[in-house]
Amino acid sequence: MRMNNAVAIVWAAIAVAIPYSLRAGDPPAHLADSLAAGNAHYVKDNFKLAAAAYGWVLAQGYESAALYYNLGNAYYKGQNLPLSIWCYEKALLLRPNLEEARINLDLANGQLPDKVQALPRMSAWVLWQRMVNAMSPLGWALSTALACWLAAMGLAMLLLGRAARWRRWGLYLVLAAALALLGAGTLAYAQWAHRKNPRQAIVITSNVYVKSAPEAHATDLFLIHAGLNVHTDDQIGPWAKIRLADGKMGWVELTDIKPL
Repeated sequence: MRMNNAVAIVWAAIAVAIPYSLRAGDPPAHLADSLAAGNAHYVKDNFKLAAAAYGWVLAQGYESAALYYNLGNAYYKGQNLPLSIWCYEKALLLRPNLEEARINLDLANGQLPDKVQALPRMSAWVLWQRMVNAMSPLGWALSTALACWLAAMGLAMLLLGRAARWRRWGLYLVLAAALALLGAGTLAYAQWAHRKNPRQAIVITSNVYVKSAPEAHATDLFLIHAGLNVHTDDQIGPWAKIRLADGKMGWVELTDIKPL
């Protein structure tokens, strides 16, 4: 166990030392210079300038897992732990299997003062989440296209096959492709819906007293700190109802959190 932890820490140290290649999708030409400038600032340990360059690119409407990962590293090296965690979470929303972001997120979360013990999840829920995040959106799109192609081939065998054996195999292929299409489509939609509205946020204010009601004079229930990932359940005016991984709930001001 100690060896595994040591390997993870070493890997994380290497990962934050070099900007991640933006191979998740080539950015528009007019943004390439800003990305290059951000990488150059990062290598020279000018982490605030690197974060500003990466942030400007995001402000232009371009985003990718690699860009959020690089921005997260710049914030992390610049001692801005809450925003680094937010960026790593955004990177994992876009690419759930980005192991570098997962390792760095765990490293950053380990430095938070709040140690929240998550409630146990049902095995079925854990399995479902693993299936949803098994592939990227592109992977699910390709799987859906393959299922459609197999369904078309099976339909052709069913309608045009002269021998009963070919028609029978065509029917089997159509049924199998239909099941695959249904499964891939369901998982793709679940991943898209989670990315579109993850209902999660990162606390960005140093100390936040969680209230019993959405009003400033309500009772203080407990204290949380910057960097904590919370689930957002509801919103009333300038207040958001949050839920911690251990089940605790309460209200905080919207200015205290940054939604994913």
